[in-house]
Amino acid sequence: YYTGDNSSDGSKVITTGFQPRFIIIKSSSNGEVWVVLDTLRGIQTGANDQQLYLNSTDAQVAGTGVDLSATGFSLRQASGEFNANNYKYIYYAHA
Repeated sequence: YYTGDNSSDGSKVITTGFQPRFIIIKSSSNGEVWVVLDTLRGIQTGANDQQLYLNSTDAQVAGTGVDLSATGFSLRQASGEFNANNYKYIYYAHA
């Protein structure tokens, strides 16, 4: 889990010990959506990422969610979905 800090510049880094190819993020302290990002859908550094919401019937949407690194990911969106100040988030990351 992690605690949000409302940054959107990639300074909030989540270390997993590997480069994720699939990520699910959900705020545990607020009623936000379940966000799914994956490399097949297109996680790209510095670009809009295609993401799905598990609790919605909507098609994928473009957003500025995360950047990948060899050891985890950084957050590029200050929102309730990813990184609101003092919100608690659970996540699942898979290589």
